[in-house]
Amino acid sequence: MKKLFVVLIMGVIVSLTGCSTAVQEAPVEVQTEVPAEVQTEVPAVTETVLELVKGDEIIYFTMDQLKSLPAVEGLAGIMSSTGKITAPAQHKGVLLTTLLDEVGGMTDEHSV
Repeated sequence: MKKLFVVLIMGVIVSLTGCSTAVQEAPVEVQTEVPAEVQTEVPAVTETVLELVKGDEIIYFTMDQLKSLPAVEGLAGIMSSTGKITAPAQHKGVLLTTLLDEVGGMTDEHSV
């Protein structure tokens, strides 16, 4: 009976030590000074987002340049090669013919 009691006490001690969690200290907050003059204006992005190539001629467009071109709106859906149909949604953008005119138009010799 004493052996059973000792085993039972040891089991309780092992169980209780397994359930305890270590106490962690909260991280210390560090105050930082904010510079008096903080730049709030976002710089203009001049990154090329579209490149049109026709022969040796290459024309680069930034997003601002594309936004300055006349835009059209319309509905368009997609049917994939596997037959999955994506429902039509409203889209807005520049006509391909407008972009092609920027590189001198397109003939039967060219492809998109």
